[in-house]
Amino acid sequence: MESLREGPRVLVSLGTVNFEAGERFYNVAIEVLEGEPVQVVMVAPLQKLARVPENFVVRPFVPQLELLPHMSAVVCHGGHNTVVEALSQ
Repeated sequence: MESLREGPRVLVSLGTVNFEAGERFYNVAIEVLEGEPVQVVMVAPLQKLARVPENFVVRPFVPQLELLPHMSAVVCHGGHNTVVEALSQ
């Protein structure tokens, strides 16, 4: 991903099934992670976000399997695919 910075990075994703239903989740994640010393890669529809902080990169899709080795942490809804893929790294 062209926008990755040096330092700790956090992936925030609700997976494909909950992608459109996560407005509250996305905005709470923004409140919690905004201004923290991490880069956040959030997989979300931009129209569901109140704002996009400077330390966030928001995309409607990311190549998750390629991205996970570069992440320090994953915040997700506990879905099978994301959890198993994160644990496999």
